[in-house]
Amino acid sequence: MRYRVLSALLAGSLVCGAFSVSVAQVEDAVSEEEQEMQTDSSSDRRSITKPNVKFSLPGNKDPMLSPDDILLLKHREKLRLQAEEAARRRREEEEKRRLAEEERRRQWELMLIKDPTVLVRNQIRVDGLIDKEVLIGGKLYTVGSVYKGAKIVKVGADSVTFSYKGHKFVKKVKL
Repeated sequence: MRYRVLSALLAGSLVCGAFSVSVAQVEDAVSEEEQEMQTDSSSDRRSITKPNVKFSLPGNKDPMLSPDDILLLKHREKLRLQAEEAARRRREEEEKRRLAEEERRRQWELMLIKDPTVLVRNQIRVDGLIDKEVLIGGKLYTVGSVYKGAKIVKVGADSVTFSYKGHKFVKKVKL
């Protein structure tokens, strides 16, 4: 407001040329307007001096992007999210496989602790029996002989008893 009065007075003095304004008159006009402004409420004064204008687009979109650009960005974001989801699933599957493999190894170790003969038992194949001799892998073995770490303890009519690490197991003749 002060500036309007001052500019009006100056404009009037410039237009008329003969019209002269004293500094005291200008100061009086300015002080009157300041008193009017002080009587107004502070909120009115703030609303007059600082307009509250917000420039925002819905969805915070960049005004420089075309609709095609926006669709392209949405598509790329969708692809990025799908790739992240696929990577997350891959990591979960790898973790599941790793845990399953660890569990399988743990179960195998527990089984070996309970029954260590499993390793040797599956490797021995009794091909035949001749009196008190055993035919294994094309060779003859007698009671007390050792084959792949397993000792032959007893030869029966159709089976052989082995001892391995303090555990006994029986293998039948494969025909």
